[in-house]
Amino acid sequence: MSNLIYPTTVRQFGSGARLYYVTSVWHPLQSMATKITEECINCGACEPECPNTAIYEGAVEWEMDGEMHDAINEDIYYIVPEKCTECVGFFDEEQCAAVCPVDCCIPDPDIPETEEVLLERAKKIHPDAEIPDPPPSRFRN
Repeated sequence: MSNLIYPTTVRQFGSGARLYYVTSVWHPLQSMATKITEECINCGACEPECPNTAIYEGAVEWEMDGEMHDAINEDIYYIVPEKCTECVGFFDEEQCAAVCPVDCCIPDPDIPETEEVLLERAKKIHPDAEIPDPPPSRFRN
């Protein structure tokens, strides 16, 4: 499987020089609506707050269903789309965003998801969890 680069950020300097760099790598099953931007300072505050272990340090392989996968980002913390539920079912706001000191855990307007999709993912990831009805969710704020 080849990764497609997406998106690329351009920084222009006073001298006219431009720096092009990749801000993330497209993942074929990407379906999340929360992402970590290039403003991440790699403090690690977000990682232990995730109820789904969806956040990994840059360059660290991620695990799902006993299988290891290549890191989605080499330089900064990243969120695994297949594991992210935006904390639906557990909290009324994304915990990564709540603890981030530089506000780099943000919604991705290009990849919206419904509360129903996120809730079903939470139930699949945590089959033994008792999720209240109605579930805690940012959609209810």
